[in-house]
Amino acid sequence: RRGGVKAPDQSPYRGAEIAAALASGSQTLSRSLVKSSLAEVEAKGEVLAVRKARAIALAGATLEAAERANLDTMDSWEQFPAFVSAVRQAKTDSELASAVMALLAIVLRRTARAAADGTLPELNRFIMARLPEPIQLAEVAQRLNRHPTAITHQLQRKFGLSFSQYV
Repeated sequence: RRGGVKAPDQSPYRGAEIAAALASGSQTLSRSLVKSSLAEVEAKGEVLAVRKARAIALAGATLEAAERANLDTMDSWEQFPAFVSAVRQAKTDSELASAVMALLAIVLRRTARAAADGTLPELNRFIMARLPEPIQLAEVAQRLNRHPTAITHQLQRKFGLSFSQYV
């Protein structure tokens, strides 16, 4: 944390990236990020017990990042014991990813209902329409009628990510 600004998420769990995907309302992107984060452990040949621990840590890191972004996580935390039970019973990586997404889908639904600030959804629509092309902050700012610094600060405050990291 420097000068009152949160440092970007440097954990191996990609919690800030997944929280940003949840905030954007993209279940597909959220699921993809969860699966890729879990697959990083699978690629190392870790036993299922280690991947289960990773799934729990991933969910915790994502909920922490979601809280820093002021997303509604209360119901997810209340469901955390049931999530841990589902992870303990999982026999495959697919079941682990499904358990994580079931927990995070609660945040996704709550966020979709509470989208009070129209800037972030508008930003997400613009970015998603332009991917995989390069996207310039100046162009986005002009389109949203906002100053580039305001967009950058909002993303930094909400997710601890720069504009390019968010994209």
